[in-house]
Amino acid sequence: KGWGDPIRRHLVLTDFVAALSEAVGGLAVLWGPVGMLQSAEYFREQAAEASADHLPLFLWVEFALVRHDGVPFVATYGLDAFGVMEVEGGSSRMKPIQLLERVFDVAHYLCLEGPVLNDGDTIGGSERERIPVRHTDSILDRPGPVIRIEFDAAGGRRGLLSRLFGR
Repeated sequence: KGWGDPIRRHLVLTDFVAALSEAVGGLAVLWGPVGMLQSAEYFREQAAEASADHLPLFLWVEFALVRHDGVPFVATYGLDAFGVMEVEGGSSRMKPIQLLERVFDVAHYLCLEGPVLNDGDTIGGSERERIPVRHTDSILDRPGPVIRIEFDAAGGRRGLLSRLFGR
């Protein structure tokens, strides 16, 4: 893949910034349009483990954990740099860390595969789990459509990506 590939650009820039932060003794790294501030040590650790299959999304994308109508909710900021819609997901049954992991998995998959989740598709960790995916307005009043996933919901038009959450 060439320089037009956003993953390649992010990986090269991440390596450069990690090396630069070490060379100048930086204490922190401010990343991208969302302005995420990371300790330089954490940034370098994550950069060292980064690869095309293991994207350091916590360096590149903000995963904001909020409450919406009393329900834990995770919203991404920064996925548009990879040519995919932002993701919003909520669940009243999952612990917040589980919800964060599920949204992270969706974001990671989208970065690797591109905009493959269509409105009405379903995702899940098994052949029986059917979690609907919706393209809709953000509940956080962000511009443009987002991929909304209500992890407590069931149903959907067709099964897709059952391997997405397989572990």
